[in-house]
Amino acid sequence: MQDQKPPSPQGQLQDPEFRAAMLTKLEGLLAVLEIARNKADDGLTTRPQDSVRLTRLQDNLDKTLQVCRQARRMLIRLNRAEESYFDEFGYRQFIESASFHEFVKMRSNDPIEQEEIREVDLEHLCQVLTED
Repeated sequence: MQDQKPPSPQGQLQDPEFRAAMLTKLEGLLAVLEIARNKADDGLTTRPQDSVRLTRLQDNLDKTLQVCRQARRMLIRLNRAEESYFDEFGYRQFIESASFHEFVKMRSNDPIEQEEIREVDLEHLCQVLTED
């Protein structure tokens, strides 16, 4: 019997419910790590004989906290991006557009296909664009 591979976390990150659950778990983990870090700080003052071990523990906790905070920032950024409906191309399009109304209008259009480009009457288009 073969073990099934767990689903890819990258694919699961597209699901807002999965991201919310991960963020909740991450917040709990961060709280526990912060408490452990504070206890290690207190231990340094109350038990100087364990300073080498506690310093190493602090370093490990600091690195783990850094990774968890980075993951939290990434999850929050993904949630904000989805809430504002900006993807990497949408944001650029928004910046380049003259107004939010124009952005919304352009966003609702489908991409231009190669066949549409071939079918365009360029002379007529030039004439329309140069009219006053």
